Amino acid sequence: WERGNPYEITWTSSDFTGNVKIELYQETVRDYTELVSSTDDDGSWMWDIPSEQTMGTDYKIRISDASDGNPNDESDSFFSITGTQTVTNLFISEYIEGSSNNKYLEIYNGTDSGIDLADYSVKIYANGSSSPNSTINLSGTLTAGDVYVLAHSSATAWSGTPDQTSGSLSFNGDDAVTLEGISGDVDVIGQIGVQQVWGSGDTTTQNHTLRRKSEITEGDSNGDNDFDPAIEWDGYPQDTVDGLGSHGDGGNNPPAITNILTNPANPDADDTVDVTADITDSDGTITSASLSWGTDGTTFPNNINLILNTRAGYITETPIPAQIQGTTVYYYLEATDDEPDTTTSSTNSYTIPSTYTIYEIQGQTSSSPFNEQIVTTSGIVTGTYTNGYFLQDGTGAWNGILVYGSGHSATLGDDATIKGEVYEYYGLTEIRSVTNYTVNSSGNELPAASVVSTLDAGTEDYEGVLVTTTGECDNENPDDPSDYGEWTINDGSGSIRVDDMGYGFEPTLGTTYEVTGPVYYAYGNFKIQPRDENDVIANPQPDPPQNISISHDGTNVTISWDVVGGLTYTIYSDSDPYGTFTTVEETGNTSGTYTEVLDSIKYFRITAE
Repeated sequence: WERGNPYEITWTSSDFTGNVKIELYQETVRDYTELVSSTDDDGSWMWDIPSEQTMGTDYKIRISDASDGNPNDESDSFFSITGTQTVTNLFISEYIEGSSNNKYLEIYNGTDSGIDLADYSVKIYANGSSSPNSTINLSGTLTAGDVYVLAHSSATAWSGTPDQTSGSLSFNGDDAVTLEGISGDVDVIGQIGVQQVWGSGDTTTQNHTLRRKSEITEGDSNGDNDFDPAIEWDGYPQDTVDGLGSHGDGGNNPPAITNILTNPANPDADDTVDVTADITDSDGTITSASLSWGTDGTTFPNNINLILNTRAGYITETPIPAQIQGTTVYYYLEATDDEPDTTTSSTNSYTIPSTYTIYEIQGQTSSSPFNEQIVTTSGIVTGTYTNGYFLQDGTGAWNGILVYGSGHSATLGDDATIKGEVYEYYGLTEIRSVTNYTVNSSGNELPAASVVSTLDAGTEDYEGVLVTTTGECDNENPDDPSDYGEWTINDGSGSIRVDDMGYGFEPTLGTTYEVTGPVYYAYGNFKIQPRDENDVIANPQPDPPQNISISHDGTNVTISWDVVGGLTYTIYSDSDPYGTFTTVEETGNTSGTYTEVLDSIKYFRITAE
């Protein structure tokens, strides 16, 4: 798919009524852009790809119910959006079908930089031909804001000097004329394969001059559609040449504002902020530049002059003052030249992050209350993977989170402070777009893994948390016939998946495994992510009972101990410490206490399994 061109998006649906929403997804930023919020579910929608659309090879289209987002589906594979400057704002700005050989074309470069014309040509489709009868290859460089005049080699109506002449520039008003670049047609006058005079009155393609309307900023690249010159052109009598050699108001170009940056790039609460930008004018002088800012996104009551700085283009004369945590600063730049023309940039913003614990970020609910907000938080790195790492600032539920992205060298045991955006990614709460990773200390002991049942491991409470659970492998491949390296264990309470994001393992059906790792969520399932071979133990032996205490009230002896979920305890006794102990609690004891009448010395033993 190419920038600046229309493309048809198609889909099929069944058992669905209502409108659909169409979104564009890019994998590198893992974000969706809404293309249309609601349109008919008729299986087709035409998208005009903006000329400024970011190019990439990792795009998908998602289509969903416009009312609540479900059901939804996305394209099966990635597609590319390509394009170069050759299809952006380069078009035929004047067409002269004059008397005799007075044939002229004026080509305008409305971009911000010069364009090499070696990749361009003008083609003539005479007398309704569907293939070009003549091709004129262009040459030279067309600078930004300038025009290129192509004339018939025998033309005499214009007193100026054309940039190029050719005896092949011959058309009679009923011939299609195209400007073509390396990606195909950039601009078309007429309709390819059709012979007719297009338009009426003074605005026709025969015996008239056509001049592009000032509001038109790009060519008509579709040579198959009906052509009505009155839509984009103004018409003038034959041999009108007084506008040839400049486009619009005589070639005046407004200032260009580019490369807007803040310093520091990611400010904190105690930072004042300078804004820099490149502000240029291709045919004049910048007379003033300023920045306006505010904190509500709609009003901009504060104004700061921009001054020329040889090291950084233009820079704010005084910085934007420091703001409190949670504040978003919105700002735009404005520049005026000596013509005078004024350019206003789009509104930019930055947010001062607030500091929260991971427990607060998780919010004890499925969706973080800080979704899409910039935050600062700290914790211990409990697991590192190719696509990110897990951070945890305590033990137990709600205290862990995935930090997505591999741009920082997180190391197991780092006590780190990070700054990034909280984001709900298909049900997974994560922090992404991290701009700061500060190691407070390294080599720290990891938070103790929460010992939970296989059922509890697969709950929102333990998303991002380091857990340990034990169960029998009850499915070696729950995605059969596909295989994503996942398997499940079950202690009788419910299955939990084990994934291979950090460590791949081939389990044996029916074998009991103790699995440790942070809990991840994707494709509708919670999954434990073992980090290495030490996190998957086959047929584990349980730890002996802990914190055993014995009390005697003169009649009864009571033994108590700490109970670990999933274990069964058996009590044995004997009057001889070296004797053969017999079972006194045959069915097993999971209450953590045992009491019996004691009238003589006895020795007790407790086992766990």
